[in-house]
Amino acid sequence: MRAPDRIRENMNGSGLINIIPPLLLAPLSFGIINRIKAKFAGRKGPPLLQGYYDLVKLLQKDFVYSKTTSPVFRIAPVVILCANLFILALIPVYGSAPLLSFPGDIIVIAYLFGLARFFVIIGALDTGSSFEGMGASREAFYSIIAELSIFVIFIALALACRSFSMNEIIPALPGKMGVFQVLLLACSLFVILLLEC
Repeated sequence: MRAPDRIRENMNGSGLINIIPPLLLAPLSFGIINRIKAKFAGRKGPPLLQGYYDLVKLLQKDFVYSKTTSPVFRIAPVVILCANLFILALIPVYGSAPLLSFPGDIIVIAYLFGLARFFVIIGALDTGSSFEGMGASREAFYSIIAELSIFVIFIALALACRSFSMNEIIPALPGKMGVFQVLLLACSLFVILLLEC
């Protein structure tokens, strides 16, 4: 059986529940983070639903592109969004099977994170501005830390569960690893999540 046939065979329509809630709840999580930051700073902070208001307002505006940008700048957000959607399609959450599953998808997830970061960097460099260049260099520096850590965590999960598929790793975690190991890996992933954001 060819690889595309095997992937198509492992597709699961109920896995859409893994993609839709994160897309709908992303602006809310941004609002929660901003509210917590404001509370620690002793301020009232923006409303929890501010992310949704901003999204509606931004969708009503027209695109503005610099004269120095090339098509790379226009393509970068699309590639980043598609990479993140594909990652969501590979991760089983809410006790359901992912939308897409195949052996080795854990490696694909790590490389999709790298692809998204690469397009963030070249999209910033494409503007031809020194300010965006500083941001791109910071992204490149953080990727050294984040990507190595993600690979180490994924390898630890794969070795513990004897599988390279997220669909088999996530359900097998409670039986294969102790509570301390799972908490340690979760804390490591949380730190990387903060670094990524």
